[in-house]
Amino acid sequence: MKIIKDKKGFSLVELMVVVAIIGILAAIAVPNFLNYQRKSKLSEVRANLGGIRTAEIAYNVETSLYLNAAETPPRSLGTTPGSSTTLWPTSGAGTGAFGAIGWAPTGDVYCTYQVTGASATAFLATGTCDADGDSVLSTFTIAPNTQISQTSAAGIY
Repeated sequence: MKIIKDKKGFSLVELMVVVAIIGILAAIAVPNFLNYQRKSKLSEVRANLGGIRTAEIAYNVETSLYLNAAETPPRSLGTTPGSSTTLWPTSGAGTGAFGAIGWAPTGDVYCTYQVTGASATAFLATGTCDADGDSVLSTFTIAPNTQISQTSAAGIY
């Protein structure tokens, strides 16, 4: 009987080193990924509120009034805006006043948007979502002559 001494493969120590390296890389990557997710939600709400303000101002130039818009997309029972994307209604009655002012986001959204207090001189556009993943809703607002401000949920910049 012939004994083969040329064994090929990895030792247990080598495999454990690889597993440790993968664990270290994951420990670095996961927090960075969560930070990028938070930044993308904040970018969405800022861009969309800016777009809503621009559309409302353009509508006001044509009609001499601002327009209220119901919360869109409406919150489903048991879901928190910001935990996942929601389909924005693209046509028909679902677009509501946002369609009337000529504004719609590109693609699905994390936040819900609405316009309240509309008159001939002012409005308040609001974006609401769980921007930082802590299950607490953050509310961001913008008016015709103001910058975006956060009105609730500490911890978001």
